Amino acid sequence: MATWRSRGAPLGLLLLLALAAAGCGHGVSGHTAASPRHSPSAAPTATLVSRQEVLGDTTRLKAELLQINRMAAKLTTWSTLQTVAQPTEPDLHVPTGETPTAEIWVVAVSGKILPEFDVSNGVTFAWAVYLYDAHTGNPESALAGPGSLGPQTTWPPFFDALPDLYSPS
Repeated sequence: MATWRSRGAPLGLLLLLALAAAGCGHGVSGHTAASPRHSPSAAPTATLVSRQEVLGDTTRLKAELLQINRMAAKLTTWSTLQTVAQPTEPDLHVPTGETPTAEIWVVAVSGKILPEFDVSNGVTFAWAVYLYDAHTGNPESALAGPGSLGPQTTWPPFFDALPDLYSPS
């Protein structure tokens, strides 16, 4: 199982409670870093943020992504992510206040990741997943997978099974 962290509320509270219940020793950050071009208060629209935008936003996380070996993004929904990831990520749930059919970008990265929530411990991970609101581009959540904590996997185990809903118009 990977370690989740939220970049905003109310998801942060939900994840904090889930981590506490699971007895996980990794903290959850209330950090709400939004890309400068995306307003945190922007209402969802029918317009989608592009794959290139979320890949670019993720690439700019230089303090966390010490080395990038591979990166990919898929457009999906919260409920699809929850269903596909459930075997390896049982604590993943649709956040309170989110519609299960809300679209999100799921960006997977492999390499050497030092998540902001584990920076004090110096633990690096072999992969991470960043979740972005598909209409605003705002960061929603992230998780980091095994690396120096356990069995080596270099890619999120659920990512390849996620369907990609993106269809450029």
